[in-house]
Amino acid sequence: MKNIIKENADNLGAISAKAIAEEISSVLNRKNNVMMGISGGNSVKEIFSHLREENISWEKVNIFFIDERFVPLDSDESNYKQALDYFPNSSLIPITYTNLNDSAIDYTSKFYNKGEKFDIIILGA
Repeated sequence: MKNIIKENADNLGAISAKAIAEEISSVLNRKNNVMMGISGGNSVKEIFSHLREENISWEKVNIFFIDERFVPLDSDESNYKQALDYFPNSSLIPITYTNLNDSAIDYTSKFYNKGEKFDIIILGA
């Protein structure tokens, strides 16, 4: 892990996005897909915004939600809805909302069907 200190959120987002893009490329040199976990919230928006500008094979990236709220996908409180502004829909692995227990079991199954561990996790403050 490396600490990065920048004078503003935009600069921090840009340098972080570049480092994440390099790590995605490195993972894809070793295996066929990337398992990436993300959180939502304001602190990661700059990173996500700059990641959009990077040359990334998004069709090979599976994005899971680390701290998604149990709300409909189109809710303003949904991290999935926020992520749609930054990532291709095909990369996002949505939660199926039935009841809390069944949804957790289903999401765990999706996770293990795509891979068995995260390669990259992006958490906000």
